[in-house]
Amino acid sequence: MATEKIPAVVHAPINVVLTIENGKVIHTRPVQNGEVTASMETFLWMAERAGYTVIPPEKGDIDGSDSNSYT
Repeated sequence: MATEKIPAVVHAPINVVLTIENGKVIHTRPVQNGEVTASMETFLWMAERAGYTVIPPEKGDIDGSDSNSYT
C-alpha cells in the first residue's frame, strides 16, 4: 500500500495577539501591517526617544475624570 503525501501549505509568517485566561487562549487576532504592540511604558519611552514631550493631564481634568489612574 502506497502512502499518500499531503502537500505542505506554504505561506508568509503571521503575527498574532493572544488573550490568555487561566492558561487557555480565549481570543486571537492578527497583528495588522505597521501595528506596534507595546506597554504604555514602552510607548512613552518610544515617544520621548522620538523627541516628543509627554505631559499627563492634571488630576481631575475638565470633565472630572481622573485620566492618570494607571499610576
